Amino acid sequence: MPDLANIKLENDYYKITLEKDKSIIRVEKDSEEIESIIDQIRSKLLDNNKEHIRIGLEQRLARLSAKVAVVKVGANSTIELKEKQDRVEDAICATKAAIKEGIVPGGGIALLNATKVLDTSISGEKILQEAVKAPYKTILHNAGLPIVDPIRKGMGVNVVTGNMVNMIKAGIIDPLLVTKSALKNAASVATTILSTDCVINNIRIDESSR
Repeated sequence: MPDLANIKLENDYYKITLEKDKSIIRVEKDSEEIESIIDQIRSKLLDNNKEHIRIGLEQRLARLSAKVAVVKVGANSTIELKEKQDRVEDAICATKAAIKEGIVPGGGIALLNATKVLDTSISGEKILQEAVKAPYKTILHNAGLPIVDPIRKGMGVNVVTGNMVNMIKAGIIDPLLVTKSALKNAASVATTILSTDCVINNIRIDESSR
């Protein structure tokens, strides 16, 4: 008699694992019915803004499309472990954001390309253009590289090699949702500052030389 708490069935088309608290069914190819359900869930995700409903839909979509993974993180010290866990968490969140709305060229290039449609004859749009260029310039400045204008849309500087590359093909990407949210939040803060009588800021003291 087989152990009913742990049964495995396998052939060329499917693999089934039955355990006491879960069942896993793997098939070579999803049926048309499953593909249809996946498309329906994706359309619901685009139309629904309620967080608790979106979480349930995302979990179901992950299971149906076999995009489920377990990441185990280890390190030699507690500090290193915490730093690695933060990196993994950031990567997972970025991946989820990319799945939701897609990707754009990274390294500030997406924002730099967006400035091309602004009208510099209008003072407000000229100020916005300079502000939106700042991430690209800051990245190059931090890398010790000169500021150069990309030759084509989607092109940018790989700060590791210093070469001009196609950012998407080079794997230098940002989730669209992250870039869009950053721009909206920055505009919101700037608008709030402009509409106030004064701004109070704490002076940061550099204590590195003390």
